[in-house]
Formats: sequence, C-alpha cells, structure tokens
Amino acid sequence: MIQSGTIHVAVLDQRMPQLGGLQVVKRMREFPSAPPTILLADHLTNHLLHEALGMKVFSVLSKPVDFNLLLDSLARVLRRYYESRWPNEG
Repeated sequence: MIQSGTIHVAVLDQRMPQLGGLQVVKRMREFPSAPPTILLADHLTNHLLHEALGMKVFSVLSKPVDFNLLLDSLARVLRRYYESRWPNEG
C-alpha cells in the first residue's frame, strides 16, 4: 500500500491478528514514504511508550479511544507533517 499510493497518516492497533502495531511500524520504516503513525493500545506501559516514541510514533492513545482525542491527534500529526516540522525532516 505504501508503494502504490499516498498514505497521509497510519492509525494502527498495537494488538492485531498477525502483526502488532509496532511490528507494522518497523516494516513501514523500510520505505522512504512511510507515513506518520498513531498507535492505539489496550494497556499503556512505560516500555510500550518508550519503544513507540523511539520509533518516532507520533502519538500513543489508550483504548477505548476518545473520538475527539483521536481527531485532535490526527489534526496535529497532519499539520506538523505538512508544515515540514516532522522530526528529522525539513
């Protein structure tokens, strides 16, 4: 999907059937066009937060996700990404 079209932001669940959200982030980072990512998690731990932020995940949100918080995170990540303020870019 990353190679075939433009993805503006990826919202991933930490717990998915085959690959977890951070595993998907690792694979996406192999592509120069990898989108910024918001991760959703059942249980926020310091280890998970540290690992996600080390992988430059934009935000980690606790489930169940507050819809307004998700919309706010989406707006912030897109604004920062398209204003060339993304970490290590521009």
